[in-house]
Amino acid sequence: MREAASGQRRRGFPPFTRRPLKGEVYMAINVKVTVACDMCGREHDFPYREKWRWGRIEMDVPSVVGNIAGWELLSREGVPVRDYRNGDGKVLCPECARAYREAVEDRNRSLDAMFGGR
Repeated sequence: MREAASGQRRRGFPPFTRRPLKGEVYMAINVKVTVACDMCGREHDFPYREKWRWGRIEMDVPSVVGNIAGWELLSREGVPVRDYRNGDGKVLCPECARAYREAVEDRNRSLDAMFGGR
């Protein structure tokens, strides 16, 4: 079935994409992501697999950091951040994540002791 000469789009395709013409090839995009620890500056590079939706690559910080073993995106309270709209998260390598959680626990214990808690 050929496309109409008037430029009508075919059913089943988003309005801004088209089927490849004969001899035309779609190429995969290779994306290399570099993630740096916010405390020590250690970097980790890895290839990111594309997830196509409407012709775009979708990538947000929690999903990227979640793909790296041991790396975490932690909030000020030391809790993992799952929502990309939370702007106060820190990207931390495994060693720094452990140290950050311990520092937050120590701070919470000292505040509890200061104000007569537990």
